[in-house]
Amino acid sequence: MEVHLIVNPTAGRGGAGRRLAQLGQLLKQMDVPYSLECTRYPGEATVLARRAAREGKPIIAAAGGDGTVAEVVNGLAGGDGTLAIIPMGTGNDLARGLGIPLELPQAVALLKEGHRARMDLLQEESRFLGGAGAVGIACQVIENFHRSKARFIKGPPAFLIAALKTVLGHQPYSVTIEMEGLTLNKEVVGVFVMNSPYIAGGMHLAPTAHLADGRFEVVLIEHMDKPQMLLNLPKVYWGGHLHHPAVHVYQTHWVRITLPTPAFKLLDGELIESTPFEAKLLPRALSVLVTERGAADLARGQSSMAPRRQLIPGT
Repeated sequence: MEVHLIVNPTAGRGGAGRRLAQLGQLLKQMDVPYSLECTRYPGEATVLARRAAREGKPIIAAAGGDGTVAEVVNGLAGGDGTLAIIPMGTGNDLARGLGIPLELPQAVALLKEGHRARMDLLQEESRFLGGAGAVGIACQVIENFHRSKARFIKGPPAFLIAALKTVLGHQPYSVTIEMEGLTLNKEVVGVFVMNSPYIAGGMHLAPTAHLADGRFEVVLIEHMDKPQMLLNLPKVYWGGHLHHPAVHVYQTHWVRITLPTPAFKLLDGELIESTPFEAKLLPRALSVLVTERGAADLARGQSSMAPRRQLIPGT
């Protein structure tokens, strides 16, 4: 079965472009029939994915980072094409959440050996999210990441350095959070809307989030002082932050986050200069190509992690 590859050569700080020859070689070695298009400008992957789906391409693979994946998701949402992911970016958080191998040979092999399953999406205005969104500190982290001049630092360490820099200059946010049956007014470090367990290059911010359980999680981190933030930042990589009394996790099918003045919001790694943030769940809205174990997990619609810590009444 032919795979249509949409490649962003600039992903991973240009690393994807440098690995194009290796990608082509692996596809030929593994006898994977394919066609390939490279993106030239932001947003083009959405156009290419939508066209490929219209032309009846059964598998459309996003080869790049979370931004590329997000664009392809927006081209496929509501259609018949199946999303495959070749992780070649800096964060690769949706691939982590789906259990897709991050090593290039194993990811390419999945194009031939993978299993189809369906995952939930979130809709935020006219955009679709596969992984996560946020307001607050996450937006500052992404800003600092893009401003970093240390281009030789890649992957999770690049996000960690940006996060450390952000913590040192962070100021709390006042937000109003509306969910089903609940309204909160809080001073926060940040609010994270998590369909996938991961954000910012492997931070395990929502360990109990599941990509096909018919709900998403809102992780609220209330204001804490800078020493506490620095102490708890490393714990985010293994979920240890959930034990801190300032961290609250809610399940919902809808959320609206309002700030006193317009601010940036983060949608699958892209900064959008507009709040409020309002998202709703679209159950099993996208077909994805994953491992056999991943397909079973998505079909089950249940997390193997411990029960969620805090639920919204009635959900």
